[in-house]
Amino acid sequence: MKNNNPTFKIIRFGELIEPENIYKSYAYTKEELELLDYNEENTIPFVSRTELNNCVDGFAINNGLEKIEEGNAIVVGDTTATVAYQKEKFITGDHIVVIRADWLNEYTGLYIVTLLNKEKFRYSYGRAFLKDTIYNTKLKIPFNSDDKPDFKYMEEFIKKLKSKKMTTKNKNSKKIILNPDEWKEYSIPTLFNVNAGVYHYKTEYDSGITPYISATNKNNGVSEYIDLDPDFTGNIITTEKINCMAFYQKDNFCATSDVNILNPKFEINIYVALFISSVINYNENYRWNYGRQCRVNDTKTIKLKLPSKYNPNLEYANEDGYVPDFEYMEKYIKSLPYGDRI
Repeated sequence: MKNNNPTFKIIRFGELIEPENIYKSYAYTKEELELLDYNEENTIPFVSRTELNNCVDGFAINNGLEKIEEGNAIVVGDTTATVAYQKEKFITGDHIVVIRADWLNEYTGLYIVTLLNKEKFRYSYGRAFLKDTIYNTKLKIPFNSDDKPDFKYMEEFIKKLKSKKMTTKNKNSKKIILNPDEWKEYSIPTLFNVNAGVYHYKTEYDSGITPYISATNKNNGVSEYIDLDPDFTGNIITTEKINCMAFYQKDNFCATSDVNILNPKFEINIYVALFISSVINYNENYRWNYGRQCRVNDTKTIKLKLPSKYNPNLEYANEDGYVPDFEYMEKYIKSLPYGDRI
C-alpha cells in the first residue's frame, strides 16, 4: 500500500454522497414473494433487516419482479441499524435505506460498511437509524495529500484482507430433499441434559485462548477469549437466552450463566449438531426476546421435529419409540453447497 500513513479526519457521511443517492427502497412483503433459502438461476436476493447472511433473508424467484435495485449499493435496516454492501441486484423488505455513490465499489463499500456498523450500538427500534441520521453520521476516514477522501487507500486496505474464494463441489441439484411432514417430535430433555453456564467476573480473567460464550447472537456466541481453563468440553450445542440462538461449539469453552449448555445423550458430530442447531434457530428464534428470555427451564420445554427411525430400545427414544435419524442429518448437511468444506 503506497500510503501507509494517511491522515484521518472526522466528517459527516453526507459529505461523501449526494442527497438524492440515499433513499428508502420499495418494500416487498414475504407473502407476495416465492422465497428459497438458496440461490438458483432466476432468483434474486431479498434484503431485509436481518443481521445474518449479509442482510439477505432468502432468494426470491424472479417471476416478473419490477422494483429491482441495481447492485453496488450499501443498504441499511433503519430500525435495526443493520448495514451491508450488496454487490448484485436485489429487492428489499420494509425499512431499508439504499445508499449509492460514484466512488462506491465492493472494496470501498466494505470499508464504509464497517465504519457504519460501529454505530449500531446507538440505535434500536425506539431510536431508528433513519435516512437523515445516516446522512449526518460522523465517520473517521483517510484523506490523501490533496485533502480529499482517500478511496484508493480504502480499496487497497480491503484488498489486502481478501482471502482465496471458497469453492464447493456440491451442487444444489444433488442436495437431499427434506420432508418435515414425516419427522417425529422430541422434547429437549429427551435428547439433551440442559445446564446453565458458569459466570466469571471480569476480575477473574485476562485475554487468552479459551472461547467465552455469552448471550450474543454473533460470532458463534463467542464474546471474547479468556485465559481461564475451560468449564465445558467441546462438541456440544449452546443456546443464548435472548433469542435462543443455537451454536455448535467445537472446542472446549467457558460460558456465562446467560447461556444454556445442551449436553447430548447420543453421539454427536459437527454435521448432526449443525442440523439440530438450524432446526432450533428456525423454530425458536422468533419466540424469545429480552422480555421473554429462554433460560434453562424454558429450554427444557422446547420440542424439536427431526428426521427419525423406529428404535424403542435406545435411551433417547421418544414415547412412540422413535429416535432421530442422525445418519440422515449428517448426509443432508454434507450434501449442501459447501457441506464438503466443513
